Amino acid sequence: MRKAQTAATRRFYVSVGKKIAEARSKFPKTQQALAVDLKVNRVTVVNIERGRQQLLLHTILLIARSLNVKPESLIPEFVSDQVAVKDFVANPGGAAWIENSSNTKEKTHGS
Repeated sequence: MRKAQTAATRRFYVSVGKKIAEARSKFPKTQQALAVDLKVNRVTVVNIERGRQQLLLHTILLIARSLNVKPESLIPEFVSDQVAVKDFVANPGGAAWIENSSNTKEKTHGS
């Protein structure tokens, strides 16, 4: 059974989705092209942009790389731990961890 999201959680993901959609439009890149970069289907990108799908941190970093934006630009201003997120993604060790996690996931899934 799916857990119900709190209003704050829902608002957070809707805000992230809007920021991703805005960045994608400015790049410009289609939802399909972003989906190819993320190795997901276009419906997944639609759900992300509408705030229906929760994202892992490495997915936000992959989206930022694909759209040529800083990852922190995709994080809503109202997040209280935003500094911690910015520090993590700006840290070369954090970026390396994300890259290794992505590579491990790809190898595990046979991609």
